[in-house]
Amino acid sequence: MNTTFFNNILKENGFNPLHFNKLSFPGNQYVQRKKTKKTFILHYSSGWDNARGMFNGWAKDKLGRVCTSYGIEDSGKIFRAFDASDNYGYAIYINSPTNHLPKNLQQFKTVKHDVLLNSQAIQVEVCNWGWLREKNNKLYSWTRTEIPRDKTIFYPDGYRGMHFFERITDSEIEALQILIMYHAIKDDIRLTYNHDMWDISERAVRGAEGIWSHTSYRTDKLDIHPQAELVSMLMNVEDDFYRIFNPKDIKLLKSA
Repeated sequence: MNTTFFNNILKENGFNPLHFNKLSFPGNQYVQRKKTKKTFILHYSSGWDNARGMFNGWAKDKLGRVCTSYGIEDSGKIFRAFDASDNYGYAIYINSPTNHLPKNLQQFKTVKHDVLLNSQAIQVEVCNWGWLREKNNKLYSWTRTEIPRDKTIFYPDGYRGMHFFERITDSEIEALQILIMYHAIKDDIRLTYNHDMWDISERAVRGAEGIWSHTSYRTDKLDIHPQAELVSMLMNVEDDFYRIFNPKDIKLLKSA
């Protein structure tokens, strides 16, 4: 795809250009096999604002090919470990023993189905600590790292049992939107908002196309949390996409 033409259209519409900070990531840490892409799955990293460090950790661990193709830092910088359109990693793990799917979905907790779900997915980690615990009027991550309150969000009714989360930055949300639109053109990812993406979704588990969260597949995960600004972007990304890119431009970008 002609990234220069894509970025020119973005800039004309007030967006930052798409830029990949490409990493040297070992080929044995992901699956080098081209599969048709149908989904875009959102995760958060449960760690520091350091995408490069996240990928370095995956490169050295003993977990096999557990990874996403992208990491996005608070600043909106996008780091790419490998071409997500032609490769994939195993970041869903639907057959995890701690994933307590309802009875009617237990049949999908297999290695074979996990391979299917991961192979058809573009997956991205947003650098974010995720859920936080309050102690002595301070907020801490699972590593006991204190997180300033002005970087957090509170859900009065909770989200999957937790009330405090690190806030996803505006720059991360814009970078996500740009990345989603990029793969909508490159891989024909469906952009219609899935209202059932914030909890176990039977459609997602069965392999339905579109944009999903890790929580769409796993009962034991909290990524990514439904921050209002993120939800708004996802609800409007399809309309924004067709406002920004006309049919002629989309055709030209697909053919480039």
